[in-house]
Amino acid sequence: MKWLYIHKCEQTEPNNNRNISYYPERLNFYRSPGGLNPLPLTWSFALEANVTGGWKYVEENIGKYDAAIIEFIGRVGRAGSGRHTGRLRAELCRKYNPNMILVGIFDSWTAHPKQDLQSLRTRDKLFKDYERAVELCDLVIIDTNLWSVKDSGKQMMWNDIFHTDKFVALFDPFDIEYLQTLQVPYEKRLQHIISAAPVNYHHTIEETAKVAQLFLPSGWKAGLTHIRQRKCPSPLYKLGTLKWWDYVDWISKSYLGVFNARDGGFATIAGFGACLKTPFVGSDTADYIVECFPDLARDMKDYGGQANLCKRLINEESFWREMTEKGFNICKTKYSFEGRKNALYEELKKRGKI
Repeated sequence: MKWLYIHKCEQTEPNNNRNISYYPERLNFYRSPGGLNPLPLTWSFALEANVTGGWKYVEENIGKYDAAIIEFIGRVGRAGSGRHTGRLRAELCRKYNPNMILVGIFDSWTAHPKQDLQSLRTRDKLFKDYERAVELCDLVIIDTNLWSVKDSGKQMMWNDIFHTDKFVALFDPFDIEYLQTLQVPYEKRLQHIISAAPVNYHHTIEETAKVAQLFLPSGWKAGLTHIRQRKCPSPLYKLGTLKWWDYVDWISKSYLGVFNARDGGFATIAGFGACLKTPFVGSDTADYIVECFPDLARDMKDYGGQANLCKRLINEESFWREMTEKGFNICKTKYSFEGRKNALYEELKKRGKI
């Protein structure tokens, strides 16, 4: 099946005449000077898709493709913050290739968890654009990065809001083949723990610090990424907002990670940890910790339980190796390019699209 990945760049507009597509060279892409986070563009690698942001290219060439992925732009619930919701690109694809398979990627950071999500239909002036884009797609992927994995109604919630059954929770693919080449041997790991705080989720800093205070050995460092101006409570210190390459480098060299979030989270850092064989301890509301390190997930308020797991990882090499190997194998099976491609195709099969 021949796929086209239509990127959510500002150039995908009717007045853009770029008539190009490309297949990203993986190593150059990961090491790009802009420090790009490759997710969710790794779907293009998993599907061996060409990538474009040019309106003219889609207009003239979409008929050559069997299927396309469209990134949605904008933030549902934050009126006026998104100029393009995927509607224009979806309409263009349907106009020139009405029978193709069309898959949307919907960033679930698009809604604030404390909002009454059902009221989005009346409060968001862009909702009709999103609704039209969803209507034109055969399937819409959500990354579910705001709601606890305990909540089985995640994709049901989005389906309820849009009165459809097209939303399905599929995590983005990881380039396992490439990331495993960056794994650092056990003997060369730094005496270091690493954590990340989702943007505007400052409570994650305090909750992670409460765990670190209970176990951090003397001389060890506890670095926190994705923090700009906020002061870190002891014993955490700011690594700042790292470029993707530096971010992965820190994870690979760290002995273990902690991600303790009150409202849950995607915990992408723990997913990268699994690929790089860096174990992550954290709350049982953090998606990737529960998925890849189920034995290291505890209740968010169980600071002592999380700290004891960290102590075991530090003091018992066999336990560290067991957890990292298990996490890597789970990620390799479920979240590799092949694993994610199979999962997507299975969802399309269920809907009679292939």
